[in-house]
Order: sequence, then structure tokens, then C-alpha cells
Amino acid sequence: MSVVYDFDGFRLATRGKGLTYRGSPVKLTAKAIAVLTLLAERAPEVVTRAEFEATVWPEGFIEPANLTQTIYMLRRALGRSTALVPIETVNGRGYRLSVNVARKDVAERFDLRQRRLATASRARLDWRVVASLAVLIVLVALFGASRIAYALHPPSSAASTAEAGGVRLPSRPE
Repeated sequence: MSVVYDFDGFRLATRGKGLTYRGSPVKLTAKAIAVLTLLAERAPEVVTRAEFEATVWPEGFIEPANLTQTIYMLRRALGRSTALVPIETVNGRGYRLSVNVARKDVAERFDLRQRRLATASRARLDWRVVASLAVLIVLVALFGASRIAYALHPPSSAASTAEAGGVRLPSRPE
């Protein structure tokens, strides 16, 4: 199950889609997206430095500047849309996302249905191409058959004069 968080025109998709602002992608590092995801999951609660360490940097101790720099990058990215930056520092405790966050669970079957629709449209296109090629082959075969029939049984001069409406057509050299 994939989770999507919507807030202030932003959409944060937890499964590989990242952050968008009104449909346009916002470039962020993987750590910044992980920090923002934790803030969105816990909004409007405060997330402590220890919780960031355990979740985003599980490999061990992080320099205090790493989290500070990541929060700075997020504030710059999120601050473009409004004058108010939605990440607040709670002195001595941590950080929190101070906007209303709407959480939406997106089922995986939705993604599968989209893939099936895309595959079905390609299959329909393939069917049209095959049908067009079949018609073309039939037309070429009919044209070839008429040329062979003409070569085997050329029309007589009386028949060709009658077919031309009384005008005698020059005969074909043999």
C-alpha cells in the first residue's frame, strides 16, 4: 500500500514519486524526502532528533549539521509557495510540520489497473496495425492476380474496341 500526503499544494508520495508542487516535481535528496515523510506522518506532533536518527539515519550517529542542513533544504523547497514556511523548530525538542496534512492510502491495485489500461491501448493499436497490413496484402494480391490474368489471357482486339466505346486502342506488343 502506498501513502500520499497532501499539504499546501504539495503532494508527497512515499513510493518513489517524491515531492510535487501542483503537479511539478520538486528536486530533493533521498534523505530530505525521508525527513519530510517522517514529519508528514507525525504532523502536527514534534519529531525529536533521536527519532530522526533512528528512522532516517539508522546507520548510527549523525552530525547535528546533517539534520540542520536537511531541514534548511526542505524549508527552501517548501517556502517557495508561501511566505510561511511549514516546518517549525520547537526549541529543545525537535521539528514539526505545522500545516494540515491529508493522508491518502493508494492501493497497489490502482497502479496495476493503470498498467493494464496502458497495455490494452497498446494491444488495440497492435490490432489496428495488423488489420491495416492484412488489407494491404489483400490489395497487393488482387492487383498481382489481375496482372497475371491479363498476361495469360490478353483481351482480343474486337473486345478491346468494344470496351473502349468504339475507339480502337493500340494493341500491346507481344
